[in-house]
Amino acid sequence: MGVGTHADVRVMVDLLRSIERYLSSVSDARVRPVVLLVEDNPSMRALIRSLVESTSSVVEECAAGEAAVDLYPRLRPDWVLMDLKLGGMDGISATRAIRQLDPSARVLIVTEQDNEHFRRAAEEAGAVGYLLKQDLLVQQTAPGSFHKTEDGL
Repeated sequence: MGVGTHADVRVMVDLLRSIERYLSSVSDARVRPVVLLVEDNPSMRALIRSLVESTSSVVEECAAGEAAVDLYPRLRPDWVLMDLKLGGMDGISATRAIRQLDPSARVLIVTEQDNEHFRRAAEEAGAVGYLLKQDLLVQQTAPGSFHKTEDGL
């Protein structure tokens, strides 16, 4: 998803607002969560960060799965927003590694990949949700997707 036209920017702003609403709906409103943002597209990462900062106490970001796995033990974020397609270690492998470090880690996949194979792999790796960037724009998830956290939120 590139940034360039006015329409592209509007789509990204809508996406960011949707992510903010989702995080607000599943987080304790009294506590501002710590978020680890894993996104390889610098423009998308900057936009997501700008939104998430308003609802989080700390936002750390990285562009690769390996970096996310390295940062996780030091940061201990409340949420990890993980893209799937990353340079080096992909989002599925990084999710699996993070969940091995901390079985209670909440990794939310935020991706453009509308593919049953990826959904199944994300769930098996321990992701607590799988949200399509396109579906966030219309406030719904694709049929058969899992989108609730393990504790039912």
